[in-house]
Amino acid sequence: MGGQQLTNRDSPFGLKVLKALSRVQLHQSRGLFSAYESTLMYRLSCASFIELIQSTRMKSLILLSVLVHGALSFVYLEKLSHMKLPSKITPSVQYQMFGGAAEEAAYDKQRRMLYVVGEESRLLHVMDLSDPKNPTLATTHQFTSSDGTPRDVAICGDEVAVAVTSGIKDVYEGHVYFFNAFTGGSPGLTPDGKLPAGYFPDMLTFTSDCKKLLVANEGRPGKDINNVFTDPVGSITIIERDRNGGPPSERTVSFTGQDQRFDLRFPIRYIPQNLWPIKVTPTFEEDATPEYITVTPDNKYAYIILQKNNAVARISLGTYEITSVTPIPKKDWSSYTIDPSDRDGGVHLRQFPLKSIRQPDNAKVITIGRNNFLVTADEGLTTSFTSAHDGFVWSDHSLADILARQNKFDTVVINNDTFVEDLKMDNKAGRLMLSTIDGLNLFTGKMDEATHFGGRGFSIWKTSDMSLVFDSGDEIEKELANSMKTVFNTDCIRNTITYQGPENLRDTQSDDYGPKIGSLDYINDNGAQYIVVGSETTGTIFLYSVNTTSGTPKPQFETAYRTGDTDYVWSELYDMGTAGDAGLSAVGFIGRDDNALNKTLIYVIGQYSGSVSLFQIVTM
Repeated sequence: MGGQQLTNRDSPFGLKVLKALSRVQLHQSRGLFSAYESTLMYRLSCASFIELIQSTRMKSLILLSVLVHGALSFVYLEKLSHMKLPSKITPSVQYQMFGGAAEEAAYDKQRRMLYVVGEESRLLHVMDLSDPKNPTLATTHQFTSSDGTPRDVAICGDEVAVAVTSGIKDVYEGHVYFFNAFTGGSPGLTPDGKLPAGYFPDMLTFTSDCKKLLVANEGRPGKDINNVFTDPVGSITIIERDRNGGPPSERTVSFTGQDQRFDLRFPIRYIPQNLWPIKVTPTFEEDATPEYITVTPDNKYAYIILQKNNAVARISLGTYEITSVTPIPKKDWSSYTIDPSDRDGGVHLRQFPLKSIRQPDNAKVITIGRNNFLVTADEGLTTSFTSAHDGFVWSDHSLADILARQNKFDTVVINNDTFVEDLKMDNKAGRLMLSTIDGLNLFTGKMDEATHFGGRGFSIWKTSDMSLVFDSGDEIEKELANSMKTVFNTDCIRNTITYQGPENLRDTQSDDYGPKIGSLDYINDNGAQYIVVGSETTGTIFLYSVNTTSGTPKPQFETAYRTGDTDYVWSELYDMGTAGDAGLSAVGFIGRDDNALNKTLIYVIGQYSGSVSLFQIVTM
């Protein structure tokens, strides 16, 4: 097996043939598929579908369905290639799991090169994708320890930009390194200067006209070179470079003026004064953590994801001012199912009256007519300070059963004795990681609701009022439960790879972030619109088609794919080249006009496996 619940190594996953036959109700009196059956058919793998139509009974039904309804079509993913990248290039080339060889990527559609940045390795790889079925490593650039750690890469036109943190310590200002775009036959990347950025630059993106480069400076706290705790401010750096040789301009956009916003999530405000090492009142500017930037297609606005703060900021790229900072509404789980426990004996999706803060890690803008919509990958993020890293101990989370046994919940407000008891039981909701500050009533000192981290899926928001227009709900976790049960909410843990594998780590992430959806991309490829999201913990991508005829984006789940084997420990899988994309950290589309196959492609980055996989979308 090359992937859990797949019919063969390189086919997309779907329901097994026998399971499909047991669930499909054939309406022989009409001789047609029901709406449910038609929906089921596109979820079947290509191989399974072929097996089905070879059945005489099914063949006639499908033929009749085609005659009455027209062409029967479905969407699936075809794996094109999988490549491990080196984690060291000097003094010799070395490959290592958890070697930090790959984390983020950017595609050069003009030259058909994929830039992949590795943090721990300090490497910038350039892959030649002129033949997506047989990619090659064109060149690799090594950053030095004094340069800093590369965190992200972006390309526009002839310019490549890399966000690099400080070479001294993470609490100091970083830089953006520039390179000329690589062309085949060149000896290596040609540097084109560097410019200062803010504290801990973690992500960057160009406007579509390549005139502006926006950098998200996360401002991570920690100790400085004098071993003194500091909490640098989060900010956005906007760089404009004159390609004709003129001096560049830089602007810093700060998150000031938000300190009295009690509707915004502000974790450090809850740290007791006797613990907080800085003897001044914490500010929102310090706590703001810009994680991701996405720009509207007309380049008028940039939307900034403040992940820890569970908020979205909007910046006008005409005035360079923050026009709004909007809290993201909580997710209500009362109508969805969730597996909240890693100690319930396996896969058990249940309903609980939970809430969760979505805390996206990634976002993209969809424009329909005059309206913009923001698609968010709702990963979740806890906040912790440790003695070794920060000099004190505090966190914004705890296990549900600890909170329940300490009588931290207001049972009168919650008004659900069964749920309160479930919060004490490990095989129910007691293992779930809950917030200790969201839902906290400062007057009573108790929690008015149980609030989890992350949305275990993705959402779509109308940007004019941040109203919710779509939520994937529990669909992704259900798909994993139905078709990838042996790796449901699995994980890959650095210090256990020699004795743990995907199967025996099943369900271990259920109490934390579940499938942990942290990567996302959107494409309108000659009228065909798709969203792809990635599950970091399971290494699975989920493909949705998007219908916009109503004026609002309506995603429809199409298929999912998890590459790699499951029945060995992680280190053995890596050595055999079948670890898949462990620690899936980035996904991206490549338009059909921008590759040799003339198909919509998807690249997938595995940060733990240091790998890049390529897929093509096939419609039948």
